[in-house]
Amino acid sequence: MKTNAASLSLSGITEVCLYSSDLSLSKEFYCDKLGFRLISESESHLFFKVENQVLLIFDPDKSKEQDQLPAHFAHGNQHIAFEVYPGEYEVWKEKLKNLGIEIIKEQFWGKSKLRSFYFCDPDSHVLEILEGNIWASL
Repeated sequence: MKTNAASLSLSGITEVCLYSSDLSLSKEFYCDKLGFRLISESESHLFFKVENQVLLIFDPDKSKEQDQLPAHFAHGNQHIAFEVYPGEYEVWKEKLKNLGIEIIKEQFWGKSKLRSFYFCDPDSHVLEILEGNIWASL
């Protein structure tokens, strides 16, 4: 069966990447504090399994010099959001507070009445916990 290129669509985002100059600090934060499962580690990267997706954390100085894959890197505050299961939003807020992680903003999202809150990782990346799929109605 032939597929029309104009009708192609993607089924999702499989992986997302952040960059860190201190992978040991990132490993401690994402493994020990957030509880993410580490699936690969080297001197240049950390890979975490998050349900059916993967969070990649690369050392930007090493990844911009690589030659096995296209070089990539970023500097500055980046952002990603994590959706939690129904009923776990307040549990996540409490967990982070108990770990001494400051919640820097809580947001209520219009007609959906869903909430999210923001906090930072050790590299000052802005992370977000979403109460539900705020984009589902778009």
